[in-house]
Amino acid sequence: MRLEISGLRKSYGRHLAVRDVGLVVEEGEFVVILGPSGCGKTTTLRCLAGLEKPDDGTIRIGTATVFDGGGAVFVPPEQRNIGMIFQSYALWPHMTVFENVAFPFEARRQRGPQVRDRVRDVLALVGLAGLEDRSASLLSGGQMQRVALARALACKPAALLFDEPLSNLDLKLRHHLRQELRELQKTSGASAVFVTHDQSEAAALADRIVVMNEGRIVQSDTPEKLFSRPADRFTADFIGIPNLLPVRAVTAASDGRWKVDVSPHLALEGEAPSGVRPGDGWWVWFRAEHVEMTAAAPRASGCGDFPARIVQRTFTGTDYVYRLQAGHAPEASVEVTARDVRKLEPGDLIAARVLPGQAHLVPDATAR
Repeated sequence: MRLEISGLRKSYGRHLAVRDVGLVVEEGEFVVILGPSGCGKTTTLRCLAGLEKPDDGTIRIGTATVFDGGGAVFVPPEQRNIGMIFQSYALWPHMTVFENVAFPFEARRQRGPQVRDRVRDVLALVGLAGLEDRSASLLSGGQMQRVALARALACKPAALLFDEPLSNLDLKLRHHLRQELRELQKTSGASAVFVTHDQSEAAALADRIVVMNEGRIVQSDTPEKLFSRPADRFTADFIGIPNLLPVRAVTAASDGRWKVDVSPHLALEGEAPSGVRPGDGWWVWFRAEHVEMTAAAPRASGCGDFPARIVQRTFTGTDYVYRLQAGHAPEASVEVTARDVRKLEPGDLIAARVLPGQAHLVPDATAR
């Protein structure tokens, strides 16, 4: 079912947590809201669920308006036909697995063979068949999360809302449950909104990622486009691009491209957003794997080439990550990922090169 948020605002005292947020989730779409703590992502989700009452805006689930600030409409959460999975699981520890999953039906005073069959079916769907009579307090973290998911799916909701449901699990189990969540959501056909601060989790799950900062949406794109073309400095930094450097000057280059000066020792030529103008407020980014370095004498011979000194070397298990300083400018610190330069040591002077076409300009902030 289609979800639509328009002009959403929510404040706590003087703090405006959500600022005029607009978001559409199409039927069956899996949207991940990504951002740091305090950006407004969980507040937006709770407003959608009906657990918070917004100050203004409208929220629609399918054709039904469940909140309208102007028309004083507020539909309580139990009447919104949604399933929500929390970070803390929110299970009743004194109940069995079956009783926890059946609780939404009990709350609606629905009982009988059809309810029992539905609970058993959904427990089988999440891999918990045979555990119906086990106490919820005796489950592992992964099993608890599966029970929470089964409970959310039991009443066949129109939408599934996830509030960082995997953050309490170990890394291996998180990776496994990501795949299961995605498959279960697609099987159910429900629209999904998933809140997280984990970039890799967002990329693995989402049809579309919505990045929030300071209560606003700053970018909404497919994972591929978001990670290849962040809209501004904040987004580039948050998704973990290591080489994000302030630009000292921007000048026009050939073929509609732009040349940027990062330091006296580092100049780059690359793609820029449409409408870029020379001046302040621009940053350049490139990925660590798009930098080459050699033990040759450090000399700059063209755009993208720069002399550097190795400051640090770290082994990650598969690669070596090098931290370089371009010339004598401490602000021009560059990270490189490599596998075949093990002889290079901290303190070595080298020649480095940013590969052609791999540098990109972003504004300091997106227009608001």
